[in-house]
Amino acid sequence: MLSCIPFQHSSCLRSRARFLLIFLHVFAVQIFLNPLYLPGSRITSSHFNTKVRALARKYL
Repeated sequence: MLSCIPFQHSSCLRSRARFLLIFLHVFAVQIFLNPLYLPGSRITSSHFNTKVRALARKYL
């Protein structure tokens, strides 16, 4: 986990948000590359939901 130094708070938040978005993008691409995924359909995977919530707790 990233640690924040108090006087660099805003840059730390940007870094954490950037890591969160990168990981979310990777997870979404993994779902989209699944041959069983129907283009345009919603992602309803509980595994995906759990991973996203864990990342949000870790980086936000």
